Amino acid sequence: MIDGLKKLEQKLARMSRPSKTEIRGALTKGADRIANLARNLVPVEDGDLKRSIRTEQGRHELAMDVKAGGDLTQRPVRTGVTAPEFDYAGAVEGKSPYFFPAYRAVKKSVQRDISKAIKNAASLDSKS
Repeated sequence: MIDGLKKLEQKLARMSRPSKTEIRGALTKGADRIANLARNLVPVEDGDLKRSIRTEQGRHELAMDVKAGGDLTQRPVRTGVTAPEFDYAGAVEGKSPYFFPAYRAVKKSVQRDISKAIKNAASLDSKS
């Protein structure tokens, strides 16, 4: 279990819908910025890896995940063998990094935007 998760869930439950919308907007914008930069940095062979970079809803309503890989990037381990498959997204990251450089490049500005949204959300909740 994650330390403080129950406390966080309780705080999220007390937040108003407009506050959550404000924060979710900043999270979505930040995740999109990371994904877009990763798409620009990824080496392109056939474009599958680039197309596999996406944002998804995270574990709770105020979480976003940026992912690469999946069905588009799975290949057979050996020619003619259908299982098991190997997801080459991680192998490319090791040889020619694209994911973490994208994250590190925009991390501080994304964190600033999210902090600003949280402060705006707090002021929305204090007014209601």
